[in-house]
Amino acid sequence: MAARCIVCKKELPEGSKPPICEYHKGVAAEKAKLAGVGMAALGVGALVMAKNTIGPIVKDKAVPVAKKAVGTILKH
Repeated sequence: MAARCIVCKKELPEGSKPPICEYHKGVAAEKAKLAGVGMAALGVGALVMAKNTIGPIVKDKAVPVAKKAVGTILKH
């Protein structure tokens, strides 16, 4: 009994490991690539949002504290 593609039921050559035809392997690879691009875009969007949210806080609070710490270190 010949193996068949689990998506389109096309007969597969003997010895093919995954039960998917070459066409559907390509479709799956393309969808994986699109998912990767989507995840990267979400990551960049999260970083931009964090920068816009955290940036002013760091600028207002952390910079003066860092200046004071550097001044204290340089005095000693």
